[in-house]
Amino acid sequence: MRNNEHARTKAEELKNEKLATTSINLFEALVGLYAAKERPEKEEAALRGLLGAIDVIEFDSASSFEAAHLMAKLMKSGRMVKVSDCLVIGVMLSMDCTTIVTRDRKHFGKVERIKVETY
Repeated sequence: MRNNEHARTKAEELKNEKLATTSINLFEALVGLYAAKERPEKEEAALRGLLGAIDVIEFDSASSFEAAHLMAKLMKSGRMVKVSDCLVIGVMLSMDCTTIVTRDRKHFGKVERIKVETY
């Protein structure tokens, strides 16, 4: 986020909102961090600090049902999304969350029940 002015602007816009992420998003962020950095300690510490300010919602059985139902529906209609995105949406829907802030409008925008806010 430090190198992305749009992300900083969006974060400022949402500073008084209740924010959360999923364990899947955390996994994706960590893979990216560890793959890109030889010594990721500083970035990992920053990520841990961020996690102290937001909730991390775990992928559970309710999420599994939502994600599987959605993936099957999308497959039948020919609108595919990445499995990891479908898992994130499953977590969201199991928590009655319908808005996501992401740069990935292409995949998340395929799901009618999800409102996508980009940055």
